Amino acid sequence: MANELDSHPSAADRTVWHWHPDRTEPPQASNRRRYLLLVDTTITLYNTRDDWLELTLDIAWLAPPKLTVDAAVEVACWCPQDHNMHQVRQAQWHAVNSHELVETFAAGTAM
Repeated sequence: MANELDSHPSAADRTVWHWHPDRTEPPQASNRRRYLLLVDTTITLYNTRDDWLELTLDIAWLAPPKLTVDAAVEVACWCPQDHNMHQVRQAQWHAVNSHELVETFAAGTAM
């Protein structure tokens, strides 16, 4: 599935995967991080100095911990809070085992 995503014409030469293999074990309950990335990528479809359109996909630990796949369409943001971007479409799926993780990752790439 990741290969299909990487080979899609909109992703050609624009996809870089970030891997965090040291985070494969669920974080301890005392860990204050609420969203701990395992793997993520961003595909920039359009980018000028003032505007951009991106697709993001990641797998992360979400407290309490549970595995989560998150996919989003993001656009540049110049609002007063200056938080860089807005997610104009976002979806999140949770997985309790490896089979569900594969299924939720497939759903994220399909989105």
